[in-house]
Amino acid sequence: MTTNDCRKLIDLFLDDELPLELNLEFKEMMFSDPALSAEVAESRRTREAVAAAYAKDWMREDERQRVFARITAEVSAADINRASQLDLPLSGQFQLPISQ
Repeated sequence: MTTNDCRKLIDLFLDDELPLELNLEFKEMMFSDPALSAEVAESRRTREAVAAAYAKDWMREDERQRVFARITAEVSAADINRASQLDLPLSGQFQLPISQ
């Protein structure tokens, strides 16, 4: 199972969208696997922090930076590719004409 698949399962579990049988099986897996349990707890804390930040009418700069850092860390941990086009191996075949 890939990291993204685990994240999707955790998200479905936290959103209460897993079917009853899978929900029970997932809970059993959480009790038997401390790493999975820790991952679910961390995801729950992240969701609560983001929800609390959005619930406020305003955020102090340190809160905004903390939320941004947490979201960035979650995305990095999930190995989500956020590469721009500059990271593509084009080796110069697409060059813009320079107008003079």
